[in-house]
Amino acid sequence: MKVRKKHIFLTFLVIIMLYWFSIIMFYIGEGKQLFYRDAETPSLDVNGDIVSEELSKDFDVNYVFKPNIDIIDSLTFKFATWGHDGATINISIIDKNSNVIFKTSYLCSEIPDSQALVVNVPDNQLQNMYNEELNIHIYSDAAASGESAAVWINSLNKQDGSQLYYNGKRTGGGLSLKCTGRNIVWLGNVYWQLSGITFGVLFLVLAYIALRVFKGKKNIIVSTLDALNKYMFLIKQLVSRDFKTKYKKSVLGVLWSFINPLLAMTIQYLVFSHIFKNDIKNYPVYLLSGYTIFNFFSEAVNLAIESIVGNVALITKVYVPKYIYPFTRVCSSAINLLISMFLLIIMCVIMKIPFSKSLILIPFPIICIFLFTLGVGLLLANMMVFFRDVKFLWGAISLVWMYATPIFYPASIIPDKYRLILDLNPISSILELFRAILIQGQGAEPKLFVLCFVYSVGAFVLGTWAFKKKQDDFVLYL
Repeated sequence: MKVRKKHIFLTFLVIIMLYWFSIIMFYIGEGKQLFYRDAETPSLDVNGDIVSEELSKDFDVNYVFKPNIDIIDSLTFKFATWGHDGATINISIIDKNSNVIFKTSYLCSEIPDSQALVVNVPDNQLQNMYNEELNIHIYSDAAASGESAAVWINSLNKQDGSQLYYNGKRTGGGLSLKCTGRNIVWLGNVYWQLSGITFGVLFLVLAYIALRVFKGKKNIIVSTLDALNKYMFLIKQLVSRDFKTKYKKSVLGVLWSFINPLLAMTIQYLVFSHIFKNDIKNYPVYLLSGYTIFNFFSEAVNLAIESIVGNVALITKVYVPKYIYPFTRVCSSAINLLISMFLLIIMCVIMKIPFSKSLILIPFPIICIFLFTLGVGLLLANMMVFFRDVKFLWGAISLVWMYATPIFYPASIIPDKYRLILDLNPISSILELFRAILIQGQGAEPKLFVLCFVYSVGAFVLGTWAFKKKQDDFVLYL
């Protein structure tokens, strides 16, 4: 293999530039998600089912609990005021050392009767609160009943480890309370240091590869890049052929790349909107994004499965690296994916979803689904040569896979005992990341990026390894 040093240096320089470009874009797109993660107390019924006695100088309420939040930004209570307006309701938060760390007061007339009262906390006043014992003290200056308010209580539900007290005496149930805030993410504080260390590892790997190539030794990465460059013309022709064949003799042609997902989304919207519309914000975009991603995966794998057995004439007569055939099939489907993305953008505009800086991260889930699809395609194309029933088995598997992926339903409806199935579904993770960026307009948790990267690269490496190991035996079975 003859590879010019200049080409090696240019290729590695591009890789390094892409690395730092990705690092900077990720930092910008993730924003506060690199440093904080939104959090709230375990789901409690903030509405409550009973009310306490009326708060006065002779009756107060204390609620001792341990929040699962690092920084508390707000607390939500519910009071019954019965239209009283003559008393002041005081809310204090006391730490385990009996220090008052937060205090606020409301006139009864300022408190909505039997509705949520959101108490906002000044920035970072309540920080480092995770698992710290806190005491919420609620009391009033009212001298007698008929002037003050009562607090709503959950008689049968409370946060684990919490205790409710009336006038210092322990009682059952828990305060109708919800805390919201942020948990600190360690990655933000070490992001640039970690990026530098990762770059150092990358640089050493590239230097090692370059030294081996200059010494005349083979390297699979450089060999693959060299082959892709050598057969680029053929790759373009095969991709063009596969793409044009799909719409051959079609009146509308490439417009079907818009019409198909639009029709599918419309039908599914009419069927499922009444069931899930209230549970999912911007449901049409949620539905269309799920259909677009999974349809690309399903279509590309279907094409890749028969990429080897369907090109027997070329494989047996002309030498071409065999992985090029499934690769070009996936690439032709990727063109349809990109075209469908325009429809998705139009739908976002119609639904008035604001575009945020996190959109610069949208290529990441697209690259992940491409690599994952290519890996699965290589694996099944390899198996198809030796076992022709693979394409029929895949039809059944893909159907089950579709229903196991939250395309038209929210992931929240999955029972906890089946949650592991969803968590182990790579497309579910990639789709969750894609929707977080597109619909929610914010970067997802860093661990979701890592999970998507591991799934996609893992599938790609597995598919490539299996394909390379068996490709020399293909001609014996074709």
